[in-house]
Amino acid sequence: MKRRLWIWISAAAILAAVAAIVVIALAMNSAPTAPPVTPPTAAAPDPSPVPEPASTASPDELGDDVEALIAPFIAAEAASRSDPSTPLAFEDVAAGDALEDLKLDAFEFSENGMVQSGAPTVVSAEVEDYDADASPPTAVVRLCLDFSKVDIQAPDGQSVKSSDAPQRVPSLLTLQSIEGRWLVTARSYPDESSC
Repeated sequence: MKRRLWIWISAAAILAAVAAIVVIALAMNSAPTAPPVTPPTAAAPDPSPVPEPASTASPDELGDDVEALIAPFIAAEAASRSDPSTPLAFEDVAAGDALEDLKLDAFEFSENGMVQSGAPTVVSAEVEDYDADASPPTAVVRLCLDFSKVDIQAPDGQSVKSSDAPQRVPSLLTLQSIEGRWLVTARSYPDESSC
């Protein structure tokens, strides 16, 4: 049970750090643009705009934009752990097993009254595999997150983070391009316990 809790804590901290870094990097590297001005017409607006959290990087941009691909997922997990009572639209950043993992993690944190403080930082994020011909196109990202500035507190405010837990934790995120957006669809942990 302790190992499973530590894995969840480590994964959440890693994802939170990566998301924060990606969001900051995107904010610093992209100029804000004003929304297009549309004159009033009788036509109804598009009822399903593409949510902003997911990256729309093309396959050619995967190498340069890998942190931006995973940042929304990590940010969503960190947000759900820092305030478990706040409902989030996890469907904007994940699908499949990863979506179910996010929902379960948020539920467990809420039910157990746990709160995460701090966020992990990205040590490295590399596209390990990319299959443009898959349906949908799929990428696997090898991630290393530093959790040294992350803590998990129980309802009484006491830390539940193990002092002998690794500070750097590796993981593999599988992403798929679904309806033009890269969503995390699976997360796994390689055999090595540190990176």
